[in-house]
Amino acid sequence: MESSLMFLLVLMITITMFAAESHKLPALCPLPSTEPVCTTGTEIEHWQQHEVLLKQINDAGCCIVSYYGGFPIYSYSYCRDDNPKAGCKVCLEEAAGIVVQNCNNTHGARYTRPSGSCCIRYENYQFCSP
Repeated sequence: MESSLMFLLVLMITITMFAAESHKLPALCPLPSTEPVCTTGTEIEHWQQHEVLLKQINDAGCCIVSYYGGFPIYSYSYCRDDNPKAGCKVCLEEAAGIVVQNCNNTHGARYTRPSGSCCIRYENYQFCSP
């Protein structure tokens, strides 16, 4: 009886640890927040910001480098494994909208939805490898 209870306890702890690990955001994503972190400095044009964010909505999980006027912009987005593809796209679209609203024309921004279900980021320096 005691050994079967111990086995169940160990099994429950293992399942809980695995579930927590599978929902963990990668280091490239900031902690979940209600507002994005905007990076000030050389501004990028509004259309460039939209183009960078749109690429990330369509290519979640990839590091992409885009060139504007000869200068690179690195971008990255991520959705947790428990977020289905359609939900991922909606999550990233909403995140991109919040970034545009709060970080208009900045050369970088980082944002993770408060739920932690997705994140989006772009910078004018290499923080990820394409």
